[in-house]
Amino acid sequence: MPQSVRKFLQPALYLFVLTFCSVGVVSAQQPTMKPAPIFGSSFTADNPFADISVTVAGVPNGAFKSALLAVFANDASITVFNDKIYIAYVDKETQGLNVVVAEPIPGQPNYTLKLFHQETAFKMTSSPTMSVYRGYLVIYFAAQAGTVPNGFFGVGFDGKKWLNMREVASF
Repeated sequence: MPQSVRKFLQPALYLFVLTFCSVGVVSAQQPTMKPAPIFGSSFTADNPFADISVTVAGVPNGAFKSALLAVFANDASITVFNDKIYIAYVDKETQGLNVVVAEPIPGQPNYTLKLFHQETAFKMTSSPTMSVYRGYLVIYFAAQAGTVPNGFFGVGFDGKKWLNMREVASF
């Protein structure tokens, strides 16, 4: 897929997903007790588990003071840093790291999405996980990079600039 098409489709796809999740945010304001629908082709009578993961975070919201936002995807993580919502995920084409910023739209339950950061110097071998630690947004993941066949790496963001990727451990 050409890079220009990919750069257009990827944010559009995540906008669709967040819009879909925003509907859940609105309906979550009125709790109901019913099972969540299972989406995906991997659901069968023999295998009731969907081939997706879910990451949930308490986030700022334009229609409500705060809300729970869930990201339903493989290889993704969500967290809030400096009142902005960050979603990190494995780029399906490059196997590198992509980070999207989602910002609340005032007066609406929806968000605007913007591809914020990309790292392609490695091939991720695990889903990223994020945390806020000592004033940094920290993203950890397993990856193959350079002469390290399988290592545990981390990148950090201080709100203005990204810190270089560092190998935390090799295995």
